[in-house]
Amino acid sequence: MKKLLLALSRRVRSLRAERNQSLQALAERAGMSRRFLVEIEAGRANPSIEKLARLARALRVPLSELCDLPLPRSDSRVALVGLRGAGKSTLGRLLADQLEVPFEELDAWIEQHAGASRAQIFEFEGAEGFRSREAEALEAWHGTAAASSPWPAALLKTRRPTSACLSLAPWFGCARIPSSIGIECSRKAI
Repeated sequence: MKKLLLALSRRVRSLRAERNQSLQALAERAGMSRRFLVEIEAGRANPSIEKLARLARALRVPLSELCDLPLPRSDSRVALVGLRGAGKSTLGRLLADQLEVPFEELDAWIEQHAGASRAQIFEFEGAEGFRSREAEALEAWHGTAAASSPWPAALLKTRRPTSACLSLAPWFGCARIPSSIGIECSRKAI
């Protein structure tokens, strides 16, 4: 939020300077106090849409132009780790929507860049090779949310992403994954 308010402050100062208006004159035209305008230009005020509309009118620009600000990108990464079926992809998509960052499945990115399936990578490079590719993928994704499985310690070492470990009750995991790996099981069997 702070980055967005700072972007707004730069826009207001720039428009005011282009029009050669003093703080006092603009504040009066916009029907707000000089002090509040100073707070907007300092990036410390979070004006309502009504005040933004009055400010846009006073600056003689459309509200859409005043508010056409670059959305701040997060400088941090979020890595969701956990066993297969723990909900990394489901939660990752929801989290990415909230953070307004892209969501990527790490395995899909690795397969695309390797030109081989996950199984082929494991066959030719082993688990260590695959984990190395996971770390490279996250390094390439600075500023995105990603999901990976299972427990890739290598990706947690790169630039210390915020990480969340998702645990999975055995009976729940068994209910979610058996058809995809050819295992028949039930909650009673565990």
